[in-house]
Amino acid sequence: MNKLTFVKVNGLLGEYDHSFAFEKDNDIVILYGPNGVGKTHVLELICYTLQAEWVQLQNMPFSSAELEFEDGAKVGLSFEIPDVEVFPNINQRRTGRRALNDDPQLKITLTREGESEHYFPPMIELDQFSPSVIRRAIVELGIGGMESDRYPHYNFRTLISELSASDARRIKLFVSNQFQDESGQMGRFAAWMEEEFFESSNATLIETQRLLGQLRNRTSNSGEVGAPRMLAIQEVSQSVQLLMDAALAKNSRISQQLDRTFPERILNSDGGVSQSAEWIRSTHTAQLNIRERLAEYHLATEDSARVELPNRELSKWERSFLGQYLLDSKEKLDSFTLLLQKLDFFIMTLNERFTNKRIYFTQDRSLELVNSVGKTLKVEDLSSGEQHEIILLKYLLFDASPESLVLIDEPEISLHVSWQKAFLDDLRSVASISRIRFIVATHSPQIINNSWELTRPLGVFS
Repeated sequence: MNKLTFVKVNGLLGEYDHSFAFEKDNDIVILYGPNGVGKTHVLELICYTLQAEWVQLQNMPFSSAELEFEDGAKVGLSFEIPDVEVFPNINQRRTGRRALNDDPQLKITLTREGESEHYFPPMIELDQFSPSVIRRAIVELGIGGMESDRYPHYNFRTLISELSASDARRIKLFVSNQFQDESGQMGRFAAWMEEEFFESSNATLIETQRLLGQLRNRTSNSGEVGAPRMLAIQEVSQSVQLLMDAALAKNSRISQQLDRTFPERILNSDGGVSQSAEWIRSTHTAQLNIRERLAEYHLATEDSARVELPNRELSKWERSFLGQYLLDSKEKLDSFTLLLQKLDFFIMTLNERFTNKRIYFTQDRSLELVNSVGKTLKVEDLSSGEQHEIILLKYLLFDASPESLVLIDEPEISLHVSWQKAFLDDLRSVASISRIRFIVATHSPQIINNSWELTRPLGVFS
């Protein structure tokens, strides 16, 4: 992954120039400053650039910016009136008319290996394309998760609402290249950005309004205008369930392949892989512990039957057979390793934070809480601080992609002072589990706690 190493923004809000860098071998940067100096805008600018949200950048209050990356590449942002034919929207392209707007347009400068190229990205949103164009892009890009035989019958609003953010971005890049000047330059830039960033969802912005959900409530008709959206706290179980389902599916595929070839491998290796009795017993005990942990989250596996070892000396044949069996079991259980780390940290951290409450996963792998007298609570009935804690951990552990950059705006919102002081330790733990890098914007000394070396002061603090 091509890591972001340096950010510079000039003329933010018409008066501020900000710049900061990641220190080598440090995965956390804290933007520290009072309200009004543009901390949120800096996070948005980084996120919109890495996600190719050109329309959002066009409307942001800055004069220029530059992002530098680990391999030396730079992406520059500025504004000027283009001297090439650019069609900002689909209707102008259809009619063959050049844009007559004399306002400066967003200009992107990509510098690699000492050479620079300039692009004026088209200002196109998905709702400017016809339903047939969107459907054709979905088919040509091979976007799954939607019923292709229903495309002709999809309500257009429903079609767009069911696209994930990453799929919507891919479609917009794919289609917008058809409405650029004939040089095709934007296509080359889009291809580079896709390869470097988009495929792995390189940037995630956790905004201050994180209690508002992103997903439509599937129990309602999502095609209707004004269909209710789930609260973010209600999305938590759904996000975790998807990861659990994916881990179970992966485990099933691995198990089927190994079980199908097990007899042949035993016969071809003259009885299996011979291991010492000590290795067999210690490995067997460790795997039983892992299965017990999986059972706590109701993650039953295909080979979850308990195998008891005899309380006697194992013969050579038994050690060979069990050696191969345990090696296969290890490969199967490895499909849960990362998920188990995340689930353990998620549940442990919340149960340490919450007073007189216990949170756990039910048989159907939904989140549930009970209070000190055993009464079941709804997660949406928690305090705003408790909801923020759950949602932050959910975003960090289960939504952000490995090796990605997570931008967090004002994590202190609704958090108790003691929770704020523990925040950076939580980030470090998450970073070690998921290999994530962070840029945090705050004006809370409690969030920074004793880690002032991570801060990059903005505004009056600079």
